[in-house]
Amino acid sequence: MKFLSQSCKFLLHTIILLCSLFFLFKKNVHSQTLFIPDAGVQVSLHVGNAQYKDLLFNGLRNNGITMFLDVGYAIKAKKLHHEVKVGAGVAKMWNRYGWDSNALQYGVQYRLLTPVSEGFQLGGNVGYGSSFYKNENVDSHHSYWRTNFTLGLSACYQIPLNYQWTLFVPLNVPLIGGMSRPDADRALTLNEPNLQVSDVLKRAHSKFQFVALGYRFFNIELGFSFQVKLNANNRLAIGYQIQYEFTNLSRTSHWLAHLVGIQYSFKKTK
Repeated sequence: MKFLSQSCKFLLHTIILLCSLFFLFKKNVHSQTLFIPDAGVQVSLHVGNAQYKDLLFNGLRNNGITMFLDVGYAIKAKKLHHEVKVGAGVAKMWNRYGWDSNALQYGVQYRLLTPVSEGFQLGGNVGYGSSFYKNENVDSHHSYWRTNFTLGLSACYQIPLNYQWTLFVPLNVPLIGGMSRPDADRALTLNEPNLQVSDVLKRAHSKFQFVALGYRFFNIELGFSFQVKLNANNRLAIGYQIQYEFTNLSRTSHWLAHLVGIQYSFKKTK
Protein backbone atom coordinates (compact mmCIF):
# COMPACT_ATOMS: atom_id res chain seq x y z
CA MET A 1 0.00 0.00 0.00
CA LYS A 2 2.91 2.33 0.72
CA PHE A 3 4.32 1.86 -2.77
CA LEU A 4 0.85 2.26 -4.29
CA SER A 5 0.49 5.58 -2.53
CA GLN A 6 3.92 6.74 -3.71
CA SER A 7 3.19 5.58 -7.28
CA CYS A 8 -0.11 7.46 -7.38
CA LYS A 9 1.57 10.61 -6.06
CA PHE A 10 4.32 10.33 -8.67
CA LEU A 11 1.81 9.80 -11.49
CA LEU A 12 -0.31 12.71 -10.25
CA HIS A 13 2.71 15.01 -10.19
CA THR A 14 3.61 13.92 -13.74
CA ILE A 15 0.09 14.64 -15.01
CA ILE A 16 0.12 18.04 -13.30
CA LEU A 17 3.47 18.83 -14.94
CA LEU A 18 2.21 17.90 -18.40
CA CYS A 19 -1.02 19.84 -17.93
CA SER A 20 0.98 22.85 -16.75
CA LEU A 21 3.12 22.71 -19.88
CA PHE A 22 -0.01 22.41 -22.00
CA PHE A 23 -1.75 25.48 -20.60
CA LEU A 24 1.49 27.46 -20.42
CA PHE A 25 2.19 27.12 -24.15
CA LYS A 26 -1.31 26.69 -25.56
CA LYS A 27 -1.61 30.17 -27.08
CA ASN A 28 1.63 29.81 -29.06
CA VAL A 29 1.09 26.32 -30.49
CA HIS A 30 0.25 25.52 -34.10
CA SER A 31 -1.10 22.09 -35.01
CA GLN A 32 0.87 20.13 -37.17
CA THR A 33 9.91 5.69 -28.03
CA LEU A 34 9.01 7.06 -27.11
CA PHE A 35 10.36 9.71 -29.29
CA ILE A 36 8.72 11.91 -31.84
CA PRO A 37 5.47 10.88 -33.57
CA ASP A 38 6.72 11.49 -37.10
CA ALA A 39 5.60 9.78 -40.31
CA GLY A 40 7.98 7.60 -42.28
CA VAL A 41 10.95 5.47 -41.26
CA GLN A 42 12.63 6.26 -37.94
CA VAL A 43 16.00 5.10 -36.64
CA SER A 44 16.83 5.92 -33.00
CA LEU A 45 19.87 5.36 -30.78
CA HIS A 46 19.77 5.88 -27.00
CA VAL A 47 22.80 5.79 -24.68
CA GLY A 48 22.94 6.49 -20.96
CA ASN A 49 23.22 5.42 -17.35
CA ALA A 50 21.33 2.41 -15.99
CA GLN A 51 20.62 1.29 -12.44
CA TYR A 52 19.18 -2.10 -11.57
CA LYS A 53 18.35 -3.66 -8.23
CA ASP A 54 16.70 -7.07 -7.94
CA LEU A 55 16.32 -9.02 -4.70
CA LEU A 56 16.05 -12.15 -6.81
CA PHE A 57 19.22 -11.29 -8.75
CA ASN A 58 21.81 -10.30 -6.11
CA GLY A 59 20.01 -7.71 -3.99
CA LEU A 60 22.62 -5.03 -4.72
CA ARG A 61 22.32 -1.85 -6.72
CA ASN A 62 24.04 -2.32 -10.07
CA ASN A 63 25.14 0.78 -11.98
CA GLY A 64 26.47 1.01 -15.49
CA ILE A 65 25.87 2.00 -19.07
CA THR A 66 23.15 0.97 -21.48
CA MET A 67 22.60 1.36 -25.21
CA PHE A 68 19.37 0.80 -27.14
CA LEU A 69 18.73 0.86 -30.90
CA ASP A 70 15.27 0.82 -32.46
CA VAL A 71 13.76 1.08 -35.92
CA GLY A 72 10.20 2.19 -36.55
CA TYR A 73 7.70 2.95 -39.24
CA ALA A 74 4.78 5.33 -38.90
CA ILE A 75 1.88 6.48 -41.05
CA LYS A 76 -0.79 9.11 -40.60
CA ALA A 77 -4.32 8.45 -41.82
CA LYS A 78 -7.45 10.49 -41.06
CA LYS A 79 -5.72 12.30 -38.19
CA LEU A 80 -4.59 9.00 -36.62
CA HIS A 81 -0.89 8.36 -36.11
CA HIS A 82 0.07 4.67 -36.32
CA GLU A 83 3.58 3.66 -35.30
CA VAL A 84 5.36 0.30 -34.95
CA LYS A 85 8.84 0.00 -33.46
CA VAL A 86 11.22 -2.88 -32.84
CA GLY A 87 14.39 -2.53 -30.80
CA ALA A 88 17.16 -4.19 -28.85
CA GLY A 89 19.63 -3.07 -26.23
CA VAL A 90 22.48 -4.13 -23.97
CA ALA A 91 23.69 -2.99 -20.56
CA LYS A 92 26.91 -3.49 -18.62
CA MET A 93 26.67 -2.84 -14.86
CA TRP A 94 28.72 -3.18 -11.70
CA ASN A 95 27.86 -3.17 -8.00
CA ARG A 96 29.89 -1.76 -5.09
CA TYR A 97 32.03 -4.91 -4.93
CA GLY A 98 33.00 -4.63 -8.58
CA TRP A 99 30.97 -7.67 -9.66
CA ASP A 100 29.88 -7.17 -13.21
CA SER A 101 26.45 -7.98 -14.64
CA ASN A 102 25.19 -8.14 -18.20
CA ALA A 103 21.74 -7.40 -19.54
CA LEU A 104 20.06 -8.00 -22.90
CA GLN A 105 16.76 -6.34 -23.82
CA TYR A 106 14.48 -6.43 -26.84
CA GLY A 107 10.92 -5.46 -27.58
CA VAL A 108 8.15 -4.42 -29.97
CA GLN A 109 5.68 -1.56 -29.52
CA TYR A 110 2.64 -0.28 -31.38
CA ARG A 111 1.48 3.26 -30.63
CA LEU A 112 -1.68 5.07 -31.75
CA LEU A 113 -2.12 8.81 -31.29
CA THR A 114 -4.81 11.28 -32.31
CA PRO A 115 -4.96 15.10 -31.94
CA VAL A 116 -7.20 16.30 -29.12
CA SER A 117 -6.21 19.97 -29.25
CA GLU A 118 -3.63 22.17 -30.90
CA GLY A 119 -0.23 20.55 -30.44
CA PHE A 120 -1.47 17.81 -28.09
CA GLN A 121 -1.86 14.16 -29.10
CA LEU A 122 -3.35 11.43 -26.93
CA GLY A 123 -3.72 7.69 -27.44
CA GLY A 124 -2.47 4.31 -26.33
CA ASN A 125 0.22 1.72 -26.84
CA VAL A 126 0.56 -2.05 -26.90
CA GLY A 127 3.97 -3.44 -26.07
CA TYR A 128 5.98 -6.59 -25.64
CA GLY A 129 9.43 -6.70 -24.08
CA SER A 130 11.87 -9.11 -22.51
CA SER A 131 15.05 -8.51 -20.49
CA PHE A 132 17.67 -11.07 -19.46
CA TYR A 133 20.23 -10.55 -16.69
CA LYS A 134 23.28 -12.51 -15.61
CA ASN A 135 25.92 -12.00 -12.91
CA GLU A 136 29.24 -13.56 -13.95
CA ASN A 137 30.98 -13.38 -10.56
CA VAL A 138 28.62 -14.87 -8.03
CA ASP A 139 25.91 -16.62 -10.04
CA SER A 140 27.16 -17.60 -13.49
CA HIS A 141 24.86 -20.65 -13.64
CA HIS A 142 21.59 -18.72 -13.56
CA SER A 143 19.87 -16.14 -15.69
CA TYR A 144 16.99 -13.86 -14.72
CA TRP A 145 14.34 -12.21 -16.82
CA ARG A 146 11.38 -9.87 -17.02
CA THR A 147 8.99 -10.55 -19.89
CA ASN A 148 5.81 -8.55 -20.23
CA PHE A 149 2.87 -7.71 -22.47
CA THR A 150 1.33 -4.34 -21.65
CA LEU A 151 -1.48 -2.01 -22.68
CA GLY A 152 -1.07 1.61 -21.75
CA LEU A 153 -1.46 5.35 -22.26
CA SER A 154 0.60 7.46 -24.67
CA ALA A 155 0.68 11.21 -25.12
CA CYS A 156 2.81 13.76 -26.91
CA TYR A 157 2.83 17.55 -26.73
CA GLN A 158 4.63 19.61 -29.35
CA ILE A 159 5.75 23.22 -29.19
CA PRO A 160 6.97 24.90 -32.41
CA LEU A 161 9.97 27.07 -31.57
CA ASN A 162 10.43 28.55 -35.05
CA TYR A 163 9.97 27.54 -38.68
CA GLN A 164 12.66 24.83 -38.36
CA TRP A 165 12.80 23.64 -34.72
CA THR A 166 10.08 21.94 -32.63
CA LEU A 167 10.08 20.76 -29.01
CA PHE A 168 8.32 17.46 -28.24
CA VAL A 169 7.32 16.11 -24.81
CA PRO A 170 6.27 12.42 -25.11
CA LEU A 171 4.91 10.16 -22.35
CA ASN A 172 4.26 6.41 -22.09
CA VAL A 173 2.58 4.79 -19.07
CA PRO A 174 1.65 1.06 -19.22
CA LEU A 175 -1.62 0.51 -17.35
CA ILE A 176 -2.27 -3.25 -17.37
CA GLY A 177 -0.50 -6.35 -18.58
CA GLY A 178 0.97 -9.76 -17.91
CA MET A 179 4.49 -10.42 -16.66
CA SER A 180 6.75 -13.44 -16.35
CA ARG A 181 9.57 -13.60 -13.81
CA PRO A 182 11.67 -16.50 -12.46
CA ASP A 183 10.39 -18.35 -9.43
CA ALA A 184 11.97 -17.50 -6.11
CA ASP A 185 14.02 -20.72 -6.32
CA ARG A 186 15.69 -19.42 -9.53
CA ALA A 187 14.71 -22.35 -11.72
CA LEU A 188 16.55 -21.29 -14.90
CA THR A 189 19.99 -22.95 -14.72
CA LEU A 190 22.14 -22.32 -17.78
CA ASN A 191 24.51 -25.27 -17.33
CA GLU A 192 21.81 -27.90 -17.70
CA PRO A 193 22.80 -30.66 -20.19
CA ASN A 194 21.59 -30.05 -23.75
CA LEU A 195 19.85 -26.78 -22.84
CA GLN A 196 18.55 -25.11 -26.00
CA VAL A 197 17.75 -21.47 -26.69
CA SER A 198 14.15 -22.55 -27.22
CA ASP A 199 14.10 -23.91 -23.64
CA VAL A 200 15.27 -20.55 -22.27
CA LEU A 201 12.66 -18.65 -24.30
CA LYS A 202 9.93 -21.07 -23.25
CA ARG A 203 10.65 -20.54 -19.56
CA ALA A 204 10.90 -16.78 -20.03
CA HIS A 205 7.41 -16.81 -21.55
CA SER A 206 5.63 -18.95 -18.99
CA LYS A 207 3.71 -18.44 -15.76
CA PHE A 208 2.49 -14.96 -16.65
CA GLN A 209 0.82 -13.04 -13.84
CA PHE A 210 -1.52 -10.08 -14.06
CA VAL A 211 -0.01 -6.68 -13.25
CA ALA A 212 -1.44 -3.17 -13.30
CA LEU A 213 -0.32 0.36 -12.55
CA GLY A 214 0.28 0.38 -8.80
CA TYR A 215 -0.48 -3.33 -8.47
CA ARG A 216 2.81 -5.26 -8.38
CA PHE A 217 4.02 -3.05 -11.21
CA PHE A 218 4.80 0.56 -12.10
CA ASN A 219 6.39 1.84 -15.29
CA ILE A 220 6.81 5.27 -16.84
CA GLU A 221 8.77 6.75 -19.75
CA LEU A 222 8.99 10.53 -19.94
CA GLY A 223 11.26 12.82 -21.91
CA PHE A 224 11.70 15.70 -24.28
CA SER A 225 13.38 16.16 -27.64
CA PHE A 226 14.23 18.90 -30.11
CA GLN A 227 13.58 18.18 -33.78
CA VAL A 228 15.10 20.09 -36.68
CA LYS A 229 13.67 19.94 -40.19
CA LEU A 230 16.51 19.20 -42.60
CA ASN A 231 14.37 19.26 -45.74
CA ALA A 232 10.90 18.24 -46.92
CA ASN A 233 11.51 14.53 -46.22
CA ASN A 234 14.21 14.34 -43.56
CA ARG A 235 14.30 15.32 -39.90
CA LEU A 236 16.81 14.95 -37.08
CA ALA A 237 16.05 15.01 -33.35
CA ILE A 238 18.05 14.91 -30.12
CA GLY A 239 16.52 14.36 -26.70
CA TYR A 240 16.54 13.09 -23.16
CA GLN A 241 14.45 10.29 -21.67
CA ILE A 242 13.97 8.78 -18.23
CA GLN A 243 12.69 5.23 -17.71
CA TYR A 244 11.58 3.77 -14.40
CA GLU A 245 10.11 0.36 -13.70
CA PHE A 246 9.18 -1.36 -10.45
CA THR A 247 8.00 -4.97 -10.22
CA ASN A 248 6.94 -7.06 -7.26
CA LEU A 249 6.78 -10.58 -8.68
CA SER A 250 8.81 -13.34 -6.98
CA ARG A 251 10.82 -10.55 -5.36
CA THR A 252 11.01 -6.82 -5.99
CA SER A 253 13.10 -5.25 -8.73
CA HIS A 254 13.84 -1.68 -9.79
CA TRP A 255 15.11 -0.39 -13.15
CA LEU A 256 16.07 3.25 -13.71
CA ALA A 257 17.71 4.69 -16.82
CA HIS A 258 18.68 8.20 -17.89
CA LEU A 259 19.17 8.29 -21.66
CA VAL A 260 20.20 10.76 -24.32
CA GLY A 261 19.10 9.89 -27.82
CA ILE A 262 19.24 10.82 -31.46
CA GLN A 263 16.59 10.02 -34.07
CA TYR A 264 16.68 10.30 -37.82
CA SER A 265 13.36 10.30 -39.69
CA PHE A 266 12.92 10.10 -43.41
CA LYS A 267 10.15 9.58 -45.95
CA LYS A 268 10.28 8.46 -49.57
CA THR A 269 10.26 11.33 -52.00
CA LYS A 270 6.97 11.46 -53.88
